[in-house]
Order: sequence, then structure tokens, then C-alpha cells
Amino acid sequence: MPPHIKNNVKKIQDQFEYKDGATGQTIYNFANRLVHKIISLEINITLKNLAYLEGRQATLSASIRAIIPELNWLIFERKTLIRYKTLCYRVQGVNVDKLSRMGQCNSTSLKVEDSWLRNLTDVTLLRDVKTILTLGPKFCIQPEKTDISVTKLLAEWNPYLSTIQDRKVKDILTARLTNIVINFYQDSRSTSDNVQSWYTHTKLFLKEHPNLIVIQSYKRNVQ
Repeated sequence: MPPHIKNNVKKIQDQFEYKDGATGQTIYNFANRLVHKIISLEINITLKNLAYLEGRQATLSASIRAIIPELNWLIFERKTLIRYKTLCYRVQGVNVDKLSRMGQCNSTSLKVEDSWLRNLTDVTLLRDVKTILTLGPKFCIQPEKTDISVTKLLAEWNPYLSTIQDRKVKDILTARLTNIVINFYQDSRSTSDNVQSWYTHTKLFLKEHPNLIVIQSYKRNVQ
């Protein structure tokens, strides 16, 4: 959870006075839902603002190009793009570091219960392996570069992009998607997330024990 949201919601929680645990749990649940709603609202507002600014930028660019020589426009556009990318990469690096720290906090405070996993074999499960298996099939693991096929991604994009009539919007979306994939593949930094490391260990462990089968209980939410 972003600190600026979590801290403000914490101030709201501190406004309540209560004597029993049930009321405290109610307030905690309310604050937790509020945080997620604020995050979703902030994301939606940011996306709308970006869409507005992109449209405004396109309008201004067309107006400027109509009154100045093309060569002057190209020189201006090139210089502006260089400054934009420099600032963009700087901000992106800061945000990536923030997300990495948040991910480390979440992974180290991961809460699992031993009752969520039942081992019916004589094989002793390592703690990290047991933790990953306990999380269940709905838990999201950050993909590795080898898990993603660019060919398949392109094949999945085309049907959606072909439904967009506005050429300018289509070009912007194509550039965004391409930039995301390129940045993902060119990022040489390895993730320090404990969950990712546990996931890798679990894959190796299961590969070394092909006789083990992991299934979900039919009636209970147990692996």
C-alpha cells in the first residue's frame, strides 16, 4: 500500500474510540477496503488525466505544425523527446524502486497457515516450498522473461487493436505496448522479491521429485 494513502487512512482510524475487539476488527476491515478504493480511484483519475493531456498535446502539435516550417518542428520535437525520455526514465526508476520495496515488505510479511496444505507423502517439504504450495493457484507470481512469448503477445494484441478506428489512438496504444515489452526484456535487474526466489526453489524441488502431485481438495480450500 502506498505510504501517502496508508498514513492518511491511519489518521481516520485513530479518530475512533472503542473498547471491544469486534469493533476494532470492523474498523480495520473498513480501513482496508477504503485503502483499496482510494488506490483504484487514484489510478482511474490518473489514467483520465493522461488521456486528456495526450489529446491536448496532439491538438497543440497539429496547431504548431500548421504555422511553422516542418524542419523547425522536427528539431523542436527531437529536443523535446530527448528531455522527456530523460525525465521519464528518472521517474520510472524511482517508481520501480518503490514497488520493489513494497513487494519486499509484502513478501516478508506473507501470512500462511499450515492447515492450508496437507502433505500425504513421506517427503519432507522445505519451508519455502511449503509456503508457495500453500498460497494456492490464484496467487500471482511475477513472470520471468522465459515465461513470455513476444509472438503470442503480438497475436493477442492484433484483434483488439484492429477494433480501434482512430488511427492516432491505435498508434499510441501500439507504442505503449511495445515500450512495455522492450523495457521488460531490457531490464537487467533481478528481482529481490522473496516470493520469486521461493517460487524458483519450488519449481526445482518439484522437478527433482516427479512422483509428487499437487492437487486442490475437492470440498475444502486445501492443497
